[in-house]
Formats: sequence, C-alpha cells, structure tokens
Amino acid sequence: VVRERRATSTEHAKADFIQSFLHAKHKETGAQLSDEQIAQTCNILLLAGYETTASTLACLVYEVAQNPQVESALVKEIHDSFGDASHASPTPPRTMAEVNALPYASGVLNETLRLHSPAAFISRVAKDDTELAGYHIPAGTEVCAPIWALSRLPSIWSDDAERFRPERFVPSQ
Repeated sequence: VVRERRATSTEHAKADFIQSFLHAKHKETGAQLSDEQIAQTCNILLLAGYETTASTLACLVYEVAQNPQVESALVKEIHDSFGDASHASPTPPRTMAEVNALPYASGVLNETLRLHSPAAFISRVAKDDTELAGYHIPAGTEVCAPIWALSRLPSIWSDDAERFRPERFVPSQ
C-alpha cells in the first residue's frame, strides 16, 4: 500500500497518516521515511490505538454498570443535552464540541482512565542532572512513573482513591 501510494502521491492527495508520512522529512538531514518505516508506524498506530481504546471503553462500561448512580447521572446529562432516545426525534451530538460540553461524561471518561490506565507506567530520560524527591538523577537516566500506583495514592486522590467517582473531574462538583 505504501509503495503504491508513494508512486501515485501528489500534493493534492487526500490527507491521512500515510500521506503525512510520505511528505515527512528529517529536520536535520532532509531524509524521508522508508516504505518499511511508514508501514511499521501505521501498524503501531492502528494496533495501539485500537487496543487502548477498546480496553478503555470496556472498563468504562464496567464501571458505569457497577455504579447505578453514575449511570443515572450520565443518562440524565445526555438526555438534558440531546433529548430522550425514547422520544420520536432525539437530537444526537453533531460535533466534538457538543460532546466535549458534557462535563459529567468527561468526568466518567477521566475517572475511568485514572483507575484503568491503558499504560502501566511512563518513562522519560533525564536531559540534565536533576534532583527529584531528594534523589540525584544523572543526565541520561531513565525515570519511570508507575501510573497505576500514582492513580491510587490517597495523598493525591483522598481516602476514597479506590472508589470510582467521576465528580473528581467535574469542575462544579
């Protein structure tokens, strides 16, 4: 697919990941990505995006099903914003701005991500010597942050850190 797209690529081709990668150049050398690099990157984006989205949605549905008060509040917010699906013509969201204007739904998603992060940890390499929590970190050292543990610290999330509570992320609550 990549070879075919490279052969037929024009400036006016449709804008998508493959097209973006075909036109990408290394900022220092000007080198383009090889067909193999583009194919591998597209596979990573497809597989990583699919799996993390699927597992997040599964955890969200599980948490809503386990917490009837969350389900009721979520359904109410959706009905208040877009109409009741039991009526003849509810108005579904038409734009991402309308979806993003649902504070409780956003809270449900953020609380799901807090308790069920698709990443167990994140790591970064220190660019410079630094001090962190009283420890000297030399430049070039890989530092890992355990997302699962940080997401459950009572010192950050209060004594009910293990509880699914979307209100944590809703500004007015």
